Formats: sequence, C-alpha cells, structure tokens
Amino acid sequence: MSPVDTNELFTKSLFLVIDEVHERSLQTDITLAVLRFVLPQFPHIKLILMSATSQSTLFQNYFHDEKSGLKLPIILNVPGKIHPITMNWLNDCERKLGRRMHIMVEKETDRSSDNIIDGSITLAKRCRSNIDNSFVSNLTKYIVQQSYDDGHILIFLPGAGEIDMLLRTMGNCPLLSDRSICHILKLHSSLPRRQQNAVFQCVPEGVRKIILATNCAETSLTIPDVTNVIDTGRVKECRFSTSNRVRELVPVWTSRASAVQRSGRAGRTREGICWRLYSEEHFSTCMMDQTSPEILIAPLEETVLIACLLEEFGLFKSTDTQTITAIEFLEGYIAGGAPAKIHLERTCQHLCEIGALEMNSNFAPKLTQLGWHLSQLPMDASIGKLLLFSVVMGCLDPTLTLAATLSCTKSIFLPAKCSPICREKQNFIIENGFGGSGWRGGTVKADFIAAIAAYNAWFEEPPNLREKFARSNFLDNRILREVSALRIQFKRSLQQGGFIFLNEDTDGYIFANNDNALYVSCCIVAGLFPNVASLMRDKKKGAKLLTRDGEMGTPDSTSFQRDRIKNAKSEGRDIYATYMTKFSITSASETTHNRCLFLTQVNFVSRYALILFGGNVAIKENALIIDNWLKFKVGKEGSKYGAFLIHSFRQVLDNLILRRVQFGSLVDDREENGNSNNDLPTKVMEVLSCLLREEEGRVL
Repeated sequence: MSPVDTNELFTKSLFLVIDEVHERSLQTDITLAVLRFVLPQFPHIKLILMSATSQSTLFQNYFHDEKSGLKLPIILNVPGKIHPITMNWLNDCERKLGRRMHIMVEKETDRSSDNIIDGSITLAKRCRSNIDNSFVSNLTKYIVQQSYDDGHILIFLPGAGEIDMLLRTMGNCPLLSDRSICHILKLHSSLPRRQQNAVFQCVPEGVRKIILATNCAETSLTIPDVTNVIDTGRVKECRFSTSNRVRELVPVWTSRASAVQRSGRAGRTREGICWRLYSEEHFSTCMMDQTSPEILIAPLEETVLIACLLEEFGLFKSTDTQTITAIEFLEGYIAGGAPAKIHLERTCQHLCEIGALEMNSNFAPKLTQLGWHLSQLPMDASIGKLLLFSVVMGCLDPTLTLAATLSCTKSIFLPAKCSPICREKQNFIIENGFGGSGWRGGTVKADFIAAIAAYNAWFEEPPNLREKFARSNFLDNRILREVSALRIQFKRSLQQGGFIFLNEDTDGYIFANNDNALYVSCCIVAGLFPNVASLMRDKKKGAKLLTRDGEMGTPDSTSFQRDRIKNAKSEGRDIYATYMTKFSITSASETTHNRCLFLTQVNFVSRYALILFGGNVAIKENALIIDNWLKFKVGKEGSKYGAFLIHSFRQVLDNLILRRVQFGSLVDDREENGNSNNDLPTKVMEVLSCLLREEEGRVL
C-alpha cells in the first residue's frame, strides 16, 4: 500500500453517527457535549444524529454557533409508516362503559412542585392517584366483547406491582379469566427471558392475548397483531437525590413522545384503537414533551470523573487559550439543561469522601491519584475502588465477579417467586460455596459473597453442563455468560490502565488470596464506605438497618440477608453492614401510597474491617471514632493502648496502599535495594488476618 498524503487524509471527512439520541442517556449527552466543544476545531468531522421521536430543533439549536460556523441541518426526514389509529380519550372510555373512572383525591400537601429540583430543573410530574383497576378490567372486557377481529390487547402500566394488582382484579372476571377466550400475560424487565418470550408465541384461533406491560413494550419490541392499546399514561422513573443519596422509584406521568409511541403499537400491522385513560387537556398541559434526560435524574460520580479526566487531558482549553473547568463544562454544555450546581457540588463532596477528588477554594475539583485510576475504569467509582483495593489485597478474581454482576442489568439469581424451592436451591449453593459455612477463607454473610459463590459453582461445571446447572438451581444462564465475558473485559481494562501486569512475578501476587472471603469483605468496605448501616433491634417493630443519615431501611426483596435481619433477636451484639444503594418505593396500595426505604446488596462486615478500611479514624480515650460517626471501644476503660495499636496499624495499611497507588502499578511495593520492606505486606496481612478471624463469629 502506498503512503497516504497527510494533507489529503485531513481534508477528507470523518463521519460520526449517533443513533437513538432521543433516549438522552448519560453517555450520549456527554458525547454530544464533547463534540459540541471540539467540532469547531476539527471541521473535517461530520456528525450525523438519528432519532425516531426526538425534536430535531433541540439539537439544531444546540449545535448552532454563528461565531464558529457550527450548524446541524436536517439532512433527511423519513416519515414512519403506520396504519390508522382511532383515539379514545378518558371521556370517550367513560361514555362507552357508562361509568366514571375513580381518581383518588390528592391531599393538599401532595400538590407541591416536586417536579422542580433546586428551582432550576423541571422533571415529569408525579402521579399520586392510584390506577382504577376495576375500570381498566371492565374496559378490557368491553373491548373483548365488542371487537369482532382477533387482535390482541396491550395495556401499559407503570411497574410490576401494578401489573400484579391488575392481574388479580382481572382474575375475578369470568370472561377475562377464561383461558379459552383470553390469555393474560405479563411483560416487564425483571421477568425471566422464557416468560418474556411467551408474549410472542401463538395462541389458538379465537383466543385474545391480553399483555400487561411496562414501558419496555414502547419501542424495544413489537408484538404481532396488537390492535388495541390501553394507556394508563404512567411510568416509573428512577430518580437520585444527591442530598441523602437515595434512589427513588416514583410513578410519574409519561411524556407526550412516549404516549405517541404507545399508541403506535396498535397500528403496526393493521388499523388499531388507542384507549387513553387521561384527558386530551391533560395530555397537552401536564405531560412533558420528552422523557427526562438521564443526567438530571442519575448519580453523577462517573460523569464528574470523566469530565475531570478530560480537563486533565487539556480538552477544555480552547483556541484563544480560554480554559473552563470540568464543572463549568457540565453546567454549560449539556443539551436541553444541565444538572443543578448543588447536585454537582454534592457529587464532588462524595468523591472527596472516597478519596477520588480534592477541591480548592474556587470549587475546582482535581483528580487524586486514586481518582485518576478510577476515571479510567468503565464502572461506578465505588466498584472501581473495590477492584483496585482487591489488587492490593491479592484477591482480584472474586471482585472481578462482583464488578461484572453489578454491571449487568439483571441479577444472576432468578426471583424467588418463580418456584417454591427457588430460594432453597440458591441458599444451598451460597452456604456451601465461597464464604459459606466452614469456608477455608472465612465465613461472610453478604449479597456480594453470594454472587461470587453462585458464579464459581456455575463456572466449575463443564461448559456443556452449565446451562442445565443454572436451570436446576434457578440461576440465569444468559446473565452468567455475560458476567463471564465482563470479567475478561474488566481484567483487560486493569491491564491497559497499568494497574496489573500479568507475568510470572505479579500474576501469583494479585491472585494469592482469591479464596479469602474476609479480605474480600475488607475490599467491599473500602469501595462502599460511607454506605454503612448498623442493626437496630426493636421488640415491637422488628430489626432494621440505620444508615448514616438516620434513615431506617430494610434489605430489598432480592437480598439474601432479608430474612436474617427480619429474624434477628431483640437483644444481641452490635452488627454492621455495607450496602450498594438506597432506594425508596411508593407502594401501590389500593387506597394509599406508603414510602418504604430499601437497601441493595447488603453485606455484613466486622468492625475491624470498618476501622481499617473505612473513613478517617480518630482516638478518644479507649475508643476509635470513624468520621465523627461510628464509635468502637477497644481494650479496657481508661486505657488508650489498644486503640493506639489499632490506629497505628491503620496508618501502616494506609501508607502501604497509598504507596502502591502512587507507583502507578498496584501490585508491587518492593524497594529496589531489596531491604526488609520486602516482607512488610506479609506481616501486615498476618496481623489483619488475626483481627478479622477474631471478629468472624460476631457478624453471623
């Protein structure tokens, strides 16, 4: 091949194509923001944006800059092909049924502008009225009775709980519960793939499929022969509060763009009808044009780290030498609205707590050495820190499984309700596997450890028998295969980042303690702190977990620690746990809305793991205090000796880890002259093992 002329190469256009821009994911918005900043400097780059529902004017205005000559014209507009759809609004539905739909009257205190965050960001309005399941059931019955074709019915509901409630109501109707006339199916993301596929299977002639679905049926799939769509107008949105770091799953009104998508499902193959359980006025005045961008409702740690890394690379230095900070970039370069400054400040504060950022007086965050490493890993900062600490502790292999399972959209464990013996089978694997009863590397009760045990048991099977093993033990074989692939990807990311060097010298070190579940629990504390809770025992209300900010919560329904906490005695030792996230759900009661706080991925840990791998530690008499919050008494009253020894050991550990992080390579702390520091890690690990073994029985 002849050499390519450099001038010719740079005069040719480079085309970048970004599809589905209307979804407004974090990755899409950050990519667009970077492109808007750099495109004027690289005119040979041509950007093509594609979307089925997004408003083109939003992105046209976003990329329009007369000073730099940047503009984004509409090159091609392809109208979609859809069959005619008859629209019935709420008053039409009520007239046909001869009854009004019940709407719960909202309390005056519930009418606050909770769709406004910090006075600057508008999100979708919450739905505080319950769904009238009797009305929806009667409307479905009316459609079945009045229709003369064999088209199926698709009903959009906000979540799995609402689907189950409507299913119970329909079960009381003789017509709808007659399998020779109607076949009712559920469709939501937490269902096993086999049950999801059932909506595509053929039914006997004359039988109508009634699919109760969440918004996953809006665009990602097409169910053949659906001719009637009932749209409740609601969806559940996961919002993140930076003030108390709670993920809140709230029912909100869907956007107009999503409502159009839903109605379109009735006209995919022939003429259809859409039954909207809201008024035309509500559609026009109360619903947002588009779904809320993810950057407004999601945690921002990974986004802030990426922006800080781009700043380190000098990306925000323009041609006129004017430089902006990472925070200024996030505030001014996001399409259709940036996250509020207070959210960015709280995110930076959290990243400072975990040691990834340091702030100056002008609110200009800078990456620490640890933050530099974390910004280059394609995962949540907490999970990245967990991985890096596992390299130092020599237990990388099991934490690779943790990083992979948490990066999957679904759990490797099938839901307990899929079979009466499901939990029994899963618990057997957990109790007899990694970190289980009598495990050679220590016993640890943790949801993270449970995932490692299940993956190891599956992986140890011959490849041709793994699917059978997963099926018989109620594990998701497809997700387990995904975990296996992600483990390889994350290990490669660690290699490319210079964190590990897999050769004869270092390979043995970073995997030397793979069987040590107690060391893994220390890495969990390092990654998840300050997400720590203490067990509060109550004779009347039962045991619950008290978080740092004073909120009481329980493990979510998928946690293997749920029953352990539920059955905790009213008296006993102090017990501590870490968790991945907090989220609250407004329960879908028939009459009221109750807010419940849940903790995900609950892991019981020893107090020494918290003292040695948690926050800042101070000595007060014979007690060690973490972040002016957790207090642990060590040794005898009136004596500081025990507390001083533990505090000194913590300083040794901190210095060891800091040196390894600063070296760039996290796997080798040996001095070049071969002095006695060579065996320091061994001595440190021996002391650490003794402390953890002493506490092992305390957390069970």
